[in-house]
Amino acid sequence: MNFNPKFQQRERDYRFVQVPFNQIRIVDTHDQQRAAKLAGNHVKLWICESLEVHPASAEYPVYQSYIDTCVGGCLSHPQSATAGIEQAEQFLRTTFGWQYIVNDRDKPQYPRFAPLSSLGKQTIDALMNRHGIDGS
Repeated sequence: MNFNPKFQQRERDYRFVQVPFNQIRIVDTHDQQRAAKLAGNHVKLWICESLEVHPASAEYPVYQSYIDTCVGGCLSHPQSATAGIEQAEQFLRTTFGWQYIVNDRDKPQYPRFAPLSSLGKQTIDALMNRHGIDGS
C-alpha cells in the first residue's frame, strides 16, 4: 500500500484495511454504476480503522467540531443538496453517544476539523435539533 507520506503521518492513529467490493453495499443507483466500473478496473477500496476505540463518555466526549466535520461532509454529497441532507440524517440516526457532546466550535479540539460557514453551522444545528441531539 503506497499512500502519501503526509496522509500516513496525519492518519497515524489508524490502520488501513482493504475492503473487497463484495462487502460494499451501494445504495444509490448512480453509485452502483460507478462502483461496477471501479470494480471492473480493479480499483482497491480502503477504510481507516481507529487503533484505539472508546465509547462516548464524559471521559471521552464527542466534540462538536468532529460532528461538524462528519455532518458537513455528508451535506457536501456530490449528487444534490437533498442527497446531502439524507446522508446527514442517516449519520445522525445511526450514531450513538450524543449525550456526551462538548461544544468546542470556538476552539476546535478535533485535530482534522473542517471549518464551516455560519449557514453550515445553522444547518447542522437544525438537523441535530430535529433528531433530539443537544450540542449546546
